[in-house]
Amino acid sequence: MLIEAADADEYARTAAFDALALLTAAGRIDHDATARYLRDLYMTLQPQDECYVRVGWQRAIAHLGLDELVSLVEHAFERGWIDRGCWVLTIFARTCAWRGRPPNQPRCSIAT
Repeated sequence: MLIEAADADEYARTAAFDALALLTAAGRIDHDATARYLRDLYMTLQPQDECYVRVGWQRAIAHLGLDELVSLVEHAFERGWIDRGCWVLTIFARTCAWRGRPPNQPRCSIAT
């Protein structure tokens, strides 16, 4: 899978996260399976260092409303895996906390 291909372009991998989130939000991919996959990627996604692909990972979590994974995103920021110049934690928090969204309710669209 492109997302896991460490030697692939990091921007293409990030776009694959957007596609995963969009297909999941549309009901084409099982929501729980995507949540488990994104949770597992916290430890398995390579490189285990700062890389733009992690922006796509956390953006998918935010757009799908996966509140149970917020602590993993916070840890990724703390570890320096997500460049704060690309995507700051406050933007992530705002994306997760839009008004009127019931808990774990996915967003309808992907915004960058």
